[in-house]
Amino acid sequence: MSVCLMLLMIAGCIPQTSICGDGICSVEEEMRKMCPQDCEEPEGFIIKENFGRLMFEVEEADPGCELLRQGDCVVHTGRYNYYDQGLDQALVAVENHKQRFSNRDAIKAIFEEFYNDELINVEDDPWDGKNNVYIFLYEESSTGTSNVAIVWYSGKNIIAILFDNFNDDELEEELELEKFIQAYMDKYPSSLIFEPMCEDTDGGFDIYQKGAAGFTTGSNEMVDHCDGNVLYEGYCPGIFETPAYTEYFCGFGCKDGRCIMSSALGGFEDYPTQFFDNNQLDVQIVVGVNAPISDVIAAIDIAASLQKFPTINTNNLIGTAQEIIKTEPIPVGLAVLDINAKDPMMYNTISVGIPCYNSVSAKLLGNPDDCYKGFEPGKGKLLMYHFGGKTQILVAGYGEQDTRGTARVLADYEDYSLSGECAEVIVADLNTIIVNNCVNGGGGGGYI
Repeated sequence: MSVCLMLLMIAGCIPQTSICGDGICSVEEEMRKMCPQDCEEPEGFIIKENFGRLMFEVEEADPGCELLRQGDCVVHTGRYNYYDQGLDQALVAVENHKQRFSNRDAIKAIFEEFYNDELINVEDDPWDGKNNVYIFLYEESSTGTSNVAIVWYSGKNIIAILFDNFNDDELEEELELEKFIQAYMDKYPSSLIFEPMCEDTDGGFDIYQKGAAGFTTGSNEMVDHCDGNVLYEGYCPGIFETPAYTEYFCGFGCKDGRCIMSSALGGFEDYPTQFFDNNQLDVQIVVGVNAPISDVIAAIDIAASLQKFPTINTNNLIGTAQEIIKTEPIPVGLAVLDINAKDPMMYNTISVGIPCYNSVSAKLLGNPDDCYKGFEPGKGKLLMYHFGGKTQILVAGYGEQDTRGTARVLADYEDYSLSGECAEVIVADLNTIIVNNCVNGGGGGGYI
């Protein structure tokens, strides 16, 4: 089976029965000493062979437990290398325990070790008519390569096959990866039994994000919901425990299955309440001192939508941003140049324009070396941050029209279903604008 196809999720695994001679040492076989051939330790823990151009290098053994930290064990590792582009290293680790452990102990240990960073799938795939059950882990790096892990246990051994910086699917046949994996599956027949596990889609007890807790089989789903100002938050008491609800009183109200953080926080769905304190507007709108006129117009559009003051004839604006801000009736203290702006990390701020023209925008984006980094022609971004207990919004696009169109979305927020803390704005022209809310929130949700 192709390593790439292992990303497919195949739900439900068939518990393995006690069959003498199948290579699996079941609890019954071990206790009754029914099938010694199944319960004997393998002769040599690492396969010292080459698989195509995947070359065996060295075997090592170290005392101590790396995955399941209970009892006495020794970790046997085998390193394989391919000296070319496409795969830095293949590593096999066999953690040999002296005492038997439970199926749940093994699953907990594996998930605790790998859960934070990797995408986890459980597979039950028959190779050559055999039932091979394993946990598959897949992590993409920023360089475009992937770290892959295939983990299972067999009797008293936990086996992990790790591929570092794998980036060329075409190498699978050349390196005989399928044969490599199958050889270890044959040597260590899987004892793993997939059990329904509790999973929380918002990552745990998070009252500010709507989610649902339920078993991986899709049953017993507990969806976060509101009853007045009370949030019923679904959560997992434990990885194998039944999902449940806990009640939480939201001091600033409950909306759409989450607590509203406060009048100074929240996402675009709460805009512009973050900028009002006792019905008084409290925000600075910042443009760059050398910004194009279109950025000033964009700031005016936003300011007008917030204060509803008389519309300015933007068609007749001429001069620099500095000259226009001095002469046009933008409310005092609302629109400012970046060189005169208060610290955006400590003040409610709407920053208009890309880092090339606006130093406040650059600061919000971490002062990138390339002031166009993360921006594409014909597109803009709305990004929300919460620094210093305040709210900051970046309104910027690749070109002048892109920034203007992005600002128009924020100015006409009631016409768009903005949510979360970031949105991508596609600007064909100022009358043809498409808005996509980010899948992952949080100050850009991966767009930068």
